[in-house]
Amino acid sequence: MSARRWFFYLWLLIALVWVAIIGVIGWPAIVEDYGWAENKQLEHDRPTELPVRCEQARGVIHFNYEIREAAEPWNRDEYETPSQACWYDERHFRILWPEYKDMPLADLLTQQYQSLEWSQQFHGDPYFFTKLAVVVAVIPPLALFAVGRLFAWMFVHARRLVRLSRNLP
Repeated sequence: MSARRWFFYLWLLIALVWVAIIGVIGWPAIVEDYGWAENKQLEHDRPTELPVRCEQARGVIHFNYEIREAAEPWNRDEYETPSQACWYDERHFRILWPEYKDMPLADLLTQQYQSLEWSQQFHGDPYFFTKLAVVVAVIPPLALFAVGRLFAWMFVHARRLVRLSRNLP
């Protein structure tokens, strides 16, 4: 068997091991991608509770409201917006905020989400971590293959140049 074939098999083995390692390391993030989520109805299911910034909370904690994270995973970014809010059921909210007693629940939810700078719908890339894992798993083995082919080409042509130089007078 030629050395070129051995190097190809060696590259294939290294590439497969690399892809397996990236798959194992990246799997927890890949399964959390929104595109693979089992319940994509999350953004269509309207919550029955209303989020309020905790600085503006009225009433008594654990009686009128609870402090919880956002219901939607895409609103749980603690670096951009508050990931927690004070959640009221509709009855307590309308009692404590009488100025909103006649506003429909859908409009009230939209207003409260906007005040928290949250989104009721997912606007990101649903397969972000999957794409990232594929790029990290594929690009390095292809680069290694390209570098190997370049060295093989240089070696073959260098041998030809040496042979040609020996034949010169």
